[in-house]
Amino acid sequence: MTSRKNSTGKIISAEDSELFRRAIDESWPVEDSTSLNKRDLNFYDDHTQEHPSTNKHSSTLSTKDAGVLRDEGDLFYRSGVRKQTLKNLKRGRLTICDEIDLHGYTKHEAIHRLHHFLSKATVTESGCVRVVTGKGRSSPSNYSVVREATLSQLRHEPRVLAYCITIPSDGGTGALYVLLSC
Repeated sequence: MTSRKNSTGKIISAEDSELFRRAIDESWPVEDSTSLNKRDLNFYDDHTQEHPSTNKHSSTLSTKDAGVLRDEGDLFYRSGVRKQTLKNLKRGRLTICDEIDLHGYTKHEAIHRLHHFLSKATVTESGCVRVVTGKGRSSPSNYSVVREATLSQLRHEPRVLAYCITIPSDGGTGALYVLLSC
C-alpha cells in the first residue's frame, strides 16, 4: 500500500488508511445526519448531574427542535434561523447585549450560572450574547471541561437559536456568540 492524499490535501499513510477502514468496517449511516446524535443528547452521563430533560431548570428538546450541529460542535443552529443572521453571527457583526465569563468554575457551577444567565438575559434586537469559557490551557489535560459542558447545555436551552465560536478579537475558540430568542 502507498500513501495518498485526503480531501484536504493532507497525506495519509497506508497504515492510517487501513486502521480507519478497520474502525469503520461495521458502521452504518445514521438516518438523519442533520439532527443531534445520542452521544450529544446524553452528555449528562455522570450521576451527579441530571439530564436536561429531567432537570427542573431545563426543558426537553424534541427531535424536531434538536437543531443542526456542525464544525465539531463549534456551530449549532435551529431551523428557522436565517442564513444571513447566521453569517452575521459567525462574523461577529451582531451587537453583543450581555456577556458571562465562566473561567474558574467547576462544570456544575458553570452550567448553573449559564442557565441562570440565559434565563435572565435581556436582549435587544440582535439577540446576541457572548459566553466566555476559556480554552482549557491551564487544565492538566489542556481540555476545557467547562467548554464542552457549555456547548452541550446551550443545545438544550430553549432560548438558544444558534451559537458559534467568536472571531479571534472576541476570544476565538475560548468564547461563543449565542443567538437568543427574545
